[in-house]
Amino acid sequence: AFDDGLTADDGVYVERFTNLEVRGDEELPAAVLAFIDEDEVRAYYDLDDPAGAAEYNSRLLKPLLHDGRRGFDPSETPVEDVREAAEILRTWEATGVDSPQLTRDRATLDLHLGRYPDALAGSKAELEHAGELETYPLARLTAQCEALRKIAICHDLMGNREQALAAYQRGID
Repeated sequence: AFDDGLTADDGVYVERFTNLEVRGDEELPAAVLAFIDEDEVRAYYDLDDPAGAAEYNSRLLKPLLHDGRRGFDPSETPVEDVREAAEILRTWEATGVDSPQLTRDRATLDLHLGRYPDALAGSKAELEHAGELETYPLARLTAQCEALRKIAICHDLMGNREQALAAYQRGID
């Protein structure tokens, strides 16, 4: 339906994947084969570019670590999701391509793994770089509040109730 809506405009033609064919001895690029065989979307992203790597990996991690249907209690996250997220982060970190999204997602994973001091440090860095995570003012504010909430949770889980309350209050203000 989306393709049909686009093709209704004059001068717009949408090439459907089913219309593509290899001619002669040509082989499909590995990224295209991976997309066909494994539904791998990596071909759409330039993974050598920090922005492309961040968008690709963050999209993979969102349903694993940032699922809005669950609360923020790490015990609510299935163990297999945490394992999969850890593997994605290991692969991402191995590229050497750093980004605010990587810092955010590493801090979230550390929280889920009970590494509260590491999660706290990462969440503080996430808060400092919230403007780089989101471009729209409301989304930037949301990113700041999410970082403050993680900071508060880390303090709470480490027994620093006063610091937790201060982080919660900062988020409210």
